[in-house]
Amino acid sequence: MMYSVPIIILTLGLILLFFIPKRLSIKEVYNTWTAIALLTVLTDLIVGAVFDKFDFAGSKKIQLSDLFFEITITPVYGIILLCLMPESKVRFLITSLLWTVIGISIEWLNVMVGYLDYKGWSLWYSIPFYFATCYFLRWHLWFLRRG
Repeated sequence: MMYSVPIIILTLGLILLFFIPKRLSIKEVYNTWTAIALLTVLTDLIVGAVFDKFDFAGSKKIQLSDLFFEITITPVYGIILLCLMPESKVRFLITSLLWTVIGISIEWLNVMVGYLDYKGWSLWYSIPFYFATCYFLRWHLWFLRRG
């Protein structure tokens, strides 16, 4: 049961990614996927393993399935965000707030089914990470496209 939410979230993201308009080149997708996967793994290793603030799937050890979800779910949703990202700063702020709510909702579902176990972490602590990620992705795309 605890793996059901990450599997469903990944499947929905891949389906959505398949149907949305593609506004990124293959190089931008590759670079973005790599950057997001790396940042997600590093952040979760530092907060979850080094500072021991949460565990995945009820285990102190990092499982192969955890790593798989780490390097797939966040990049999929990051690429969806970039494909749907509005150019207007105001609309981007609204999109970032909505994306933060979506990220928090996904995290909360993972907590509810027992896939994510907080040990000194709070859902509230994650809000700035999700919000900052949206702005990092906007900068990242700008950086990749600058001439």
